[in-house]
Amino acid sequence: LNLTANVSLKDSGISAFALKDTVQFYIGENQDNLDVADVVYTDETNTEGTATISVKVSRNRGFVPGANIITAQYGGDGVSINGSNDNTIIVNVTPIQLDINWSGYDTRAYDGTESEVTAEISGVLNTDKNDVSVEVEGGDAANAGEHTATATLTGEYAGYYTLPEDASEQTYVIEKANPEYTVPTGVTSLSVPSYARVS
Repeated sequence: LNLTANVSLKDSGISAFALKDTVQFYIGENQDNLDVADVVYTDETNTEGTATISVKVSRNRGFVPGANIITAQYGGDGVSINGSNDNTIIVNVTPIQLDINWSGYDTRAYDGTESEVTAEISGVLNTDKNDVSVEVEGGDAANAGEHTATATLTGEYAGYYTLPEDASEQTYVIEKANPEYTVPTGVTSLSVPSYARVS
């Protein structure tokens, strides 16, 4: 992200060289200092007496998903950002949608053991790989029936990512076990007493 403030120096008595220290960028209503990675400024003014300071924001976590208000402040007049007539702009941050791959959800027969339905995500930026992960709840059912596993993003930077709505849950089925009958050796036929019969 690159932000540019065009500062009018005409009759201000301030040189373009001093812009690096005199123009400050803030973010949000609390006017927190914007953590900038690099500052570039011009040494010359144009014919209208305007110099430019550019700020490169790299992996800045002051930004949150949604609208972010950026403000440039300077002791003189004529401050603008990116050509705006005001000294504020709104930077919209859209979370990155990740891909998710489910495993272990195939239909199986009941055997008394817990299921192991898991999920893996892809698409996280390399700089965030240690700070974003996925957790699955409900993927360890053991009883027969239909179950649902739900995936949730966790980690310090999880808020900057999202999962597809139609893929954040995965259903799976555990079927009832088929009963097994053992006939004693030597028995060729079975009969049910009349008093035990149900009409």
